Amino acid sequence: MGRQVATNGFDQSINYVWATTSHFQGSPLPTLFYDAFVPALGVLSYGTGGVGISCNIIGCTDPIPHSVIHAAMDGTAILAFDINLSLGIDGSVSKPQVARNSTPALADFAVGAIDTMTWYPHLAGDAVSFNWPQIALTEGAAPITHVVVSGNRTDADNLGLYLRRVGPLPNPWESGVVIGQAGYEQSFVITASRQSDRVAIAWSGGRGDGTEFGASVSRYNGQLSGKNDNDIYVMISEDAGVTWGATQNVTQRANADPGGWAPHAKLSILFNQADSLHVVWQAVEWVGYDATFNTRSRMFHWSENANAVRTAVDANWDPILCNGGDNTLNLDNPQLSACNNKLYLSYTQFAPVPLGKGDDCSERALTGDSLGAANGDIYVSISGDGGFTWDAPRNLTNTYTPQCDTLPGSPLPDCDSDVWHSVIRYGIDITGFDFIALTNLTDNLDASYTGADFLVAMYINDSDPGTALQSEGGWTDNMVKTVRFGCVEPIPSSILASSLPEASVFTIAELLVPTTDTTFDWILENIGNADITDLTITVTNSDPPGAITISGFGPTILSGANNSDTGVVSLNANGIPLGTATADITVDGSFVGAPKTFSLSYSLAAAPCCVAGGDVNGDSKVGIADVTFLIARIFAGGTAPECCGEADANGDGSVNIADVTYLIARIFAGGLPPVCGPAGLTCGA
Repeated sequence: MGRQVATNGFDQSINYVWATTSHFQGSPLPTLFYDAFVPALGVLSYGTGGVGISCNIIGCTDPIPHSVIHAAMDGTAILAFDINLSLGIDGSVSKPQVARNSTPALADFAVGAIDTMTWYPHLAGDAVSFNWPQIALTEGAAPITHVVVSGNRTDADNLGLYLRRVGPLPNPWESGVVIGQAGYEQSFVITASRQSDRVAIAWSGGRGDGTEFGASVSRYNGQLSGKNDNDIYVMISEDAGVTWGATQNVTQRANADPGGWAPHAKLSILFNQADSLHVVWQAVEWVGYDATFNTRSRMFHWSENANAVRTAVDANWDPILCNGGDNTLNLDNPQLSACNNKLYLSYTQFAPVPLGKGDDCSERALTGDSLGAANGDIYVSISGDGGFTWDAPRNLTNTYTPQCDTLPGSPLPDCDSDVWHSVIRYGIDITGFDFIALTNLTDNLDASYTGADFLVAMYINDSDPGTALQSEGGWTDNMVKTVRFGCVEPIPSSILASSLPEASVFTIAELLVPTTDTTFDWILENIGNADITDLTITVTNSDPPGAITISGFGPTILSGANNSDTGVVSLNANGIPLGTATADITVDGSFVGAPKTFSLSYSLAAAPCCVAGGDVNGDSKVGIADVTFLIARIFAGGTAPECCGEADANGDGSVNIADVTYLIARIFAGGLPPVCGPAGLTCGA
């Protein structure tokens, strides 16, 4: 995701951009707003409401609320946003705009369109939509503005387009590098170094198969799963966008069996203060193309120095009453910042069940409308070792409002959902700043912190949670708020992440062979910055007793490079009656939030014994001898077949004279071939 708040290097002014709409008042048109807080003066340039910005291009129907901002060292600000154009080819097509003000903290923006049609290799007659512009800036005597946009065609291809402009308007855009190949490339983000000419672009796109962007690659094995089944790709320029290195797939999920954690639609990218590239993204637990979308999620981190994917935050649990809305995970909207040689990963978390806040929902979740009814809070996790380990998450907004209702006249409290946050890239020294004009400012100050460097975030305080564009919740008049937090040190934290979901029953597919135990690996990972010690795992509430056993775990899971341990879960079959077996597993130790409980459920069913339908006597052929054998069993109490499923020739679930008739018709009149009856069938005399 891009950023809607930025500080400049001139006077540390904080520049904001956001979109508003009056949908709830009957108007569908959004408006882009800008404001700037000048901390040395303690004032907002345009009061608490900001100032509207309109596009200046003929044919513009309305600005789209996909806006980002970047602030330059000279105090000016650069905006990027979309507009809609009516071009007469398959309806409305959006086009990105880039604007820059000439006076710090003022909205005297000169707006110029990006001539994307010049660069995009579209087919004649296609409706090409360009949106989600992202911007970065290389400072210097002739500053270079970098832009990456998403291009969407009518044939469902999503590609990226990189452009750069040296100097101000009206200088032309140049380069025109197309990113990706035919497939579903999306969520492009871009960043430029403060110290060098390095520029980087990252995005989520269809899984590679080793050849990456080869023309013969089926990106989704015939599936267009869009946001939920991707890899993370990165490419870097060392010369301010003139040339680009090879595309690197940093996740490299297997093409045949993706499994694991699938990168979702949102990511953030940053060069830290040592000029090393870092990428974070949200991921969903992959359960298959046709499965119901689940919200179990994690945040992951990759850096070019370590070249390793590391878990940063874990939210592998199922909501109990409400969730964040359509295509929204338990964790959402990552933002990566740097300050004093540390990394700060902020994100939104919805109704966290393990923290005892699974009921942080709108009242409508309790009356049957759970979708999109969860309240969000903004959290931050800190890494002091370049993203290799992370400390325990801290709640920056802490607005727990369970069973809330925003409807007028309701006796319940208003909902308080904090979402769509954006954080400045690098910390600022606030010595001498006067924040009195920021009436919607929240301080999240560590009492022990005495430093002057802070990070600043803006966010939306939603009084009726849900993504309104998906008809979840109502349109409400919400506040744009600011939270500042000190560049504190990481807290020593042992943090347990599990490959099994927490605080919910994990149901395993039916087992059909109750003669041997079934086992699978269970991975426990320490994503914190301190070792987990005194680890114990106990199986309780086993029904029937002995149904599930755990083995293979040691008492310690180290922090750092070798930070996981793999044990074995055994689903026992011998001596366990047919039906459903359940057990709770308690994991205890020196980690944050200990103990944690995991619940498993599986079922045992009789295995089908039938090899050949109609082979009643078991001689490996179907003939009149099978008819004689079956008649003797039914009418004279003869020997029972070794497999009654083979005697149920018509497959109706019972063994009787109808099966005799069915076999005779097959043998003497060319009737339908016999079939296997269901597993567990009995065939009494």
